[in-house]
Amino acid sequence: MKVAIVTGGGSGIGRAVALELAKENYAVAVADIEETKAQQVAAAIEKEGGEAIALQVDIKEESAIQEMVENAYQRFGRLNVLVNNAGINFTHSVEDCTVEEFDECIAVNFRGHYLASKYSIPYLKEEENNAIIHISSTHAMRTQPRFFPYNASKSAILAMTRSMAIDLSAYRIRVNAICPGFIKTTILSPDIYQEDGAYMKKIMKYHPSGRVGNPEMSRMRLLFWFPTKLLLLMVRRL
Repeated sequence: MKVAIVTGGGSGIGRAVALELAKENYAVAVADIEETKAQQVAAAIEKEGGEAIALQVDIKEESAIQEMVENAYQRFGRLNVLVNNAGINFTHSVEDCTVEEFDECIAVNFRGHYLASKYSIPYLKEEENNAIIHISSTHAMRTQPRFFPYNASKSAILAMTRSMAIDLSAYRIRVNAICPGFIKTTILSPDIYQEDGAYMKKIMKYHPSGRVGNPEMSRMRLLFWFPTKLLLLMVRRL
């Protein structure tokens, strides 16, 4: 059985990814800053006959990330996939973004991806055809007003992905980034998602399909395998 770590695995995209990996016979280390949510996802996996462990992790803390990776490896004896998903959403202009908000956004959305990768790579090198997947955003390439520093942190992920893909290719470790558009997750207030609300009307013009995404996507709706199904294509050997 192959093994995956999913950061931010307690809700949203991370939860959907963890559950889907379990369906694909991966043992999953569900890491989240909210321990109860991580435990709920791990319990759901075990209820369906899978293997999982819940890990409480503050992705801003280097020691916590190192412990996360070591605990997953000790529990399952190998590591094949790292999904760097944990993230937060600060939206400002450069002028009104505080230094504290900037530092926290970079620490979670970018530095956390770097540190989780750094400490996972030695274990991923033990076998060929392993993978690292970073969850970035369409904001890394084309953004909207007042989306700093979120967009900056997500753009940095793409640069790191390119570096890692080159550096780790000799070890047959694939490194990719997924850039979701607007996905309905708990990162925003439920009120935001009201179809007739002002915010949804505003962002819908950025979605030619006329709708936004959900973390869980039906197997039958091939055009909407994003982001969970696309991630599975990346973790499989190509």
